[in-house]
Amino acid sequence: MTAKDSFDGLFASEPKEQHHSLDRLPWKILLVDDEPDVHAALKLAFQTITGEGQPVEILEADSAAEAKKVLLQHDDIALILLDVVMESNQSGLELVQWIRDELKNQSIQIILVTGQPGYAPQNEVITRYEINGYLLKSELTNEKIYTAVHTSARTYQKTRQLERQHRQLESSESRYRDLYDNSPDMYVSVDAETTLVTDCNQTVADKLGYSKSEIIGHPIFKLYYPDSLEGAKKTFHRFVTMGSVKNVELQLQRRDSTPLDVDLNVSAVRDDNGKIQHCRCCWIDISSRKKMESDLRLAAKVFIHASEGITLTDADGNILDTNAAFSRITGYEREEVLGKNPRILQSGRHDKKFYQDMWASLLDDGQWRGEIWNRRKNGEIYAEMLTINAVKNPDGGIQNYIALFSDITVQKEHQKRLEYIAHYDALTGLANRVLLADRLEQAMVQQERRKQLLAVIYLDLDGFKEVNDIYGHNIGDLMLVEVSKHFSSVLRNGDSIARIGGDEFVVVLNDLAEKKDSLPILDRLIQVAESSIVIESHQLQISASLGVTFYPQAENIDADQLLRQADQAMYQAKLSGKNRYQFFDTNQYRSMQNRLESLQRIGQGLANREFVLYYQPKINMRNGTMIGVEALIRWQHPDRGLLLPMDFLPVVADHYLGAELDQWVIQAALSQMDEWRKMGLNLPVSVNVGPLQLQQEDFLQQMEEVFAGYPDLDRADLELEILESSSLKDVTIVSRIIRDCNEHGFAFALDDFGTGYSPLTYLKTLPASTLKIDQTFIRDMLIDPNDEAIVKGIIGLARAFDRDIIAEGVETMEHASTLVRMGCDKGQGYVFSRPVPASDIVRLQSQKQFGPLITP
Repeated sequence: MTAKDSFDGLFASEPKEQHHSLDRLPWKILLVDDEPDVHAALKLAFQTITGEGQPVEILEADSAAEAKKVLLQHDDIALILLDVVMESNQSGLELVQWIRDELKNQSIQIILVTGQPGYAPQNEVITRYEINGYLLKSELTNEKIYTAVHTSARTYQKTRQLERQHRQLESSESRYRDLYDNSPDMYVSVDAETTLVTDCNQTVADKLGYSKSEIIGHPIFKLYYPDSLEGAKKTFHRFVTMGSVKNVELQLQRRDSTPLDVDLNVSAVRDDNGKIQHCRCCWIDISSRKKMESDLRLAAKVFIHASEGITLTDADGNILDTNAAFSRITGYEREEVLGKNPRILQSGRHDKKFYQDMWASLLDDGQWRGEIWNRRKNGEIYAEMLTINAVKNPDGGIQNYIALFSDITVQKEHQKRLEYIAHYDALTGLANRVLLADRLEQAMVQQERRKQLLAVIYLDLDGFKEVNDIYGHNIGDLMLVEVSKHFSSVLRNGDSIARIGGDEFVVVLNDLAEKKDSLPILDRLIQVAESSIVIESHQLQISASLGVTFYPQAENIDADQLLRQADQAMYQAKLSGKNRYQFFDTNQYRSMQNRLESLQRIGQGLANREFVLYYQPKINMRNGTMIGVEALIRWQHPDRGLLLPMDFLPVVADHYLGAELDQWVIQAALSQMDEWRKMGLNLPVSVNVGPLQLQQEDFLQQMEEVFAGYPDLDRADLELEILESSSLKDVTIVSRIIRDCNEHGFAFALDDFGTGYSPLTYLKTLPASTLKIDQTFIRDMLIDPNDEAIVKGIIGLARAFDRDIIAEGVETMEHASTLVRMGCDKGQGYVFSRPVPASDIVRLQSQKQFGPLITP
């Protein structure tokens, strides 16, 4: 036998269908020996050997340690020719033990090679380490080598094949078990005699919420829902009779007692005699299908009975189906529109772009929603709220369109009525204030863009109240309707008119090149307003006052400010005599705005307690003693410092804040008087009272209420000074109020006497007990004979009318001496003291005397 023949036989290939890919790899033989000669001999023996299409690869190691490295690098070595004695006597066997126990490699074939004559491994060694044989180095012939290798290689090949087949069986079983347990369907094996479950897959346990151990070994009927139990038993009996059951719909019961819809299929497992031993049950979960069927039934009901119209079309928009509501709303029967396009309903109110945008939304977003006007079969136009949704197929392409719509014509008409009510005057049909504001804002933007002017005219009827009072509101309303028609008739195209309440109208003139271009229209409005109007045989005559302002202006201004400007100008036209127009004065408006801001700040200061009282002593000029003080208001402004009365009192003239300040002064003065009294200082105090407060009918009641808080004060010690130049509207009423106050113990003085227009009338009519000579006469009386004569005259009048008298503005001792010689003993002025805080009055009072005794 040649080497080639022997080795070809050794590696004779098996049938191709049994080949594994590993069989076509080179056969690896590891030579492990610490003698180079042995290596050379073995390698020489294998040098001419070739396998049948399978080369032989020789690996070498000169020690057990080196062999371990080779084995770790090559896990597909088929045969080891291993020297027993190398590093030690047992190194070869230790390597074998390492291969079997540590590497867990049982397939590799091992032949021991030894140089010891007569060596033969013991049987327990061969058995324990699974050694395939041994060779003596001294007897290494080709024949023995071939025989040993042939036997070992065939053993290795068969071992590897068995291992592969075992792994394939395990894999096949694992795949089967995996498919069985993880199948989407539920599999159960049931004993035909006992109806106990003998096996089930994991899907059953997962679907029903049990563990497999809770199912296997228990009766199959316990898994059925109570409503399906009877049907399950009948199905089982039919199975026993027929041997199989298919497509029976039943319900299983989950652990939480909820039902699970299933489709049952059963087949039989028979013994050799044909007797049924087991039944194989397959439950298919059909709950999704059942729900879908339920949803479809519900959808069908909704489709049929919905109050909204429904249209189903194909991808091209051709109608496939409609419901009853469609016919009720459109007037078309279902059969009339099948296969047609919904464009048959178009009303013509929407342009081409409207429908282009609709289709763009459907293609991009898959839906469109909005209001649309369509036409019924009878030609009637109606409004509908329409929603269209695209239905896509699994590939993402559009398959159908579903349109859902409802008739909103009534709502649209109601909305239109509400919008009319919201924007138009119910009586005249003119625009109301809301619509006017919108139109005015739009007009302002347009005029700026066009570089033109617009005029805002605020128009108020003169004498309309008298028409209502005389003829009644019905006639007044009819008159307003006629007047509004007359006003509208003289306006140009593009101009606007609105009624904003009562007998007030606003006209907006657009596209004016200059302000004077508004004059012809203003004149015509005046003319038509004063034209005679006949209402139910009553000939009525009125007129109108117009206020006019223009836009744009030098400063930024909004629509509301324009209306206020025109209103203020109209008010000025009323004051100027009515039946005319007045242009808005920006400077006058700015002055008024400044006053309003000042009034607001004064009111804030009063609320924040920023006002204080200073006191100026009144002196008996004959002996220099203090006989009283005058309370003078000051404003301790947080930003501007201490402000004198002239800085703020003119602003509150003829305003209710003036009366509030007067009331505060009285209250503060009484509080200070009470504090001084507690300190042992009883000092009379005079305060100024403005005309607004004094002319209030309840002035006496106000004084009584404020004094009620100070029961220990003498009312005569508070003197109320009235400016003789004050604008008292009705002197008779004021005189009565003062007399009433006198009867209740309050004293009055006429301040700044001699500066008013009717001093003698005031002196005669107003029962004031004291006259105060104005400081303008006192200041120049030493150099101006006229002022000296006036002072003498006032003193004479005081004597004639039996009034006390005091001079203001006494600045020098010469003034004081002269006044005493003239018969005026009392005075106040800088020569004695400037107005000082309340805390300084106690100090001044301690001086006892303000100057040398003055003698006539």
